[in-house]
Amino acid sequence: MRFTKPWEAFAMPDGSVIWRPTLRVLLWEADSLGPHHFLVDSGADISMASRDLCDSLGKEWEDGERRLLYGISRKKVCQIESRILRVDIVVAELGIQVTIPMCFAEGHAPLLLGREGFFEYFRITFDRQALLTTFEFMGKLMGCKT
Repeated sequence: MRFTKPWEAFAMPDGSVIWRPTLRVLLWEADSLGPHHFLVDSGADISMASRDLCDSLGKEWEDGERRLLYGISRKKVCQIESRILRVDIVVAELGIQVTIPMCFAEGHAPLLLGREGFFEYFRITFDRQALLTTFEFMGKLMGCKT
């Protein structure tokens, strides 16, 4: 099972445009599915979102594995507290649900689909010249709640 998505244009403050690979996935919020656009990031170790999204998904922050995020700088002032919890995501193009670890960070955090978990389910090919990403499902089907 495979599908291809065009990259999304992001306007920068200086008026320039950057093209990035994204994927709209559905997340369970209360009793309904909510759409969210994630950046598909092969450089990210793990998928990421903000603590606000953790709360709206009905996840208990304190139940997650505690982790400090550093980014480029290792300075203590740059540390951000986070929690890792398992999240069910629905890939609508294939009608499947997979469970991945997601790191929820305090404050503002980008929506990222990282290697651990998500990339284990899919073979992902980035075509920079054509601005396309191809997703080929390789993992075990987890079933889709409907």
